Amino acid sequence: MVLTPTEVSVYSTCTATVGTIIAGKYIEVVQQRIIDITNYDFTISGLYVHDAFTFYPSTYSIVSNGSDFLTYGFAVGDDICIQGSYRNDGIYTIASISGQTIVLTTGTTIYDELSGASIIIAVVRWPITVKKIAAGMVQYDIEVRPKMKSGVTSRSLGPLSETFNSDDFDAYGYPRSITGGLADYRVALLY
Repeated sequence: MVLTPTEVSVYSTCTATVGTIIAGKYIEVVQQRIIDITNYDFTISGLYVHDAFTFYPSTYSIVSNGSDFLTYGFAVGDDICIQGSYRNDGIYTIASISGQTIVLTTGTTIYDELSGASIIIAVVRWPITVKKIAAGMVQYDIEVRPKMKSGVTSRSLGPLSETFNSDDFDAYGYPRSITGGLADYRVALLY
């Protein structure tokens, strides 16, 4: 994951409990939005396996057709990005590794898949600056977004008045003051 529930409070002033963050799946949502905003999955060049894999949901495991994950530099605790599968593309965390088998963290959702297709599994590294942005996004989703009314451009409370410019928000409704730093990681889409 881009950050842990505990890191949300380390990198922001969010006061939500770890349980609230986990139950609301805030980190998973923010992680996907960061990838969508940047068009980048934060994989490390050179740390990947390109092979055919079999996915076993009951044991949270992925078995390579012949590649040894340890030889390629994969380690317990690494986030990995799966690309090119039929049903299991996404980012996951490694709980254990044994030669040709990766076991993902308990509770991970993967789907039964025997793939003859060529799939890439690459190690992901989240820069500290992205962790800080992600923490701000989680805090915004928990503490601010529920209080906002859709379409409101002006708000008054007694002598206090605020007007929001839609240009100050990104496509997902986050203030650019939070997500602006993601511009450094944006990758152009090639069609």
